[in-house]
Amino acid sequence: MNTTDGLHKVQLGPYSSKTQAETIKSALKQSKNIDGFIVSQ
Repeated sequence: MNTTDGLHKVQLGPYSSKTQAETIKSALKQSKNIDGFIVSQ
């Protein structure tokens, strides 16, 4: 985890599909109130 200007950057993955990444993102939002975005290469 990196912290810059009071913000935390956390990288998770890689995941085998975008759907799997979206599922994890939704679970984090629901359980920990952590929002984020998905980046693919």
